[in-house]
Amino acid sequence: IHYSITEELPAYDFNCGFGYSSQKSICRWEHDSQLDLRWAVLTSKTGPIQDHTGDGNFIYSQADENQKGKIVRLISPIINLQNSALCMTFWYHMSGPHVGTLRIKLRYHTPKVYDRVLWMLSGNQGNCWKEGRVLLHKSVKHYQVMVEGEIGKGNGGIAVDDINFDSHITQEECRKSNDTGNEIVEVEPDINQTGFTPDYRENGEPYNDNISRKPGNVLKTLDPILITIIAMSALGVLLGAICGVILYCACWHNGMSDRNLSALENYNFELVDGVKLKKDKLNTQNTYSEA
Repeated sequence: IHYSITEELPAYDFNCGFGYSSQKSICRWEHDSQLDLRWAVLTSKTGPIQDHTGDGNFIYSQADENQKGKIVRLISPIINLQNSALCMTFWYHMSGPHVGTLRIKLRYHTPKVYDRVLWMLSGNQGNCWKEGRVLLHKSVKHYQVMVEGEIGKGNGGIAVDDINFDSHITQEECRKSNDTGNEIVEVEPDINQTGFTPDYRENGEPYNDNISRKPGNVLKTLDPILITIIAMSALGVLLGAICGVILYCACWHNGMSDRNLSALENYNFELVDGVKLKKDKLNTQNTYSEA
């Protein structure tokens, strides 16, 4: 994928209805070249369902047990929203058992940063088109939006049509869904005091997403508190070993000192006794001489 920095594009440059009839198009969007599979651009005549408006094309991902779990992904042009937020609207059709999962994801134009899920829906949603909305906050960083489908093992498929980026829809209206029957799990990014979307958090994310732009080092994914606990435990073991060696040496030294002192005391005792004994003998001899 080409990541050239461009000026802020008008909202309509991100819109796509995928062409009409044989004139298939993905507009300014691109397929993810790192994946083996792609979204198929189908017409109302060739596809299993009709276009959202009844005349035109749409992108489609067929459920297939042999392809279960594989990903198809469409990536938008680079978005530069430093001035205002946008509301992304789209229409989706998900019918059939175990049809798969549809996600709208965010990818910052920064290396070694995880993709973020903004909107996700799984399973059978009925044989009809429904509207989805995602609020794209203003940001000092460039990013891209991705329409991602995870292939299911059942029948049917996932279809997406009429992607639009609208600057006239308010944030409150964008958060509301026109269809109250769907079960959208929407995760909005936290907003700091300046109103910009902050960096991704590699820990504490409210979703479980193992798909990343680049796999990071294992150490980078560990919690700093866990690393601190491991380091302190290792230090405690080392200090304990050192204290044990010092205590052993001290006990051994004291034992040797006690044995040496006992021998010296015995020696002195014997020496003193010998002197006393000798002195006593001399005194006895002197007594005999005087007698």
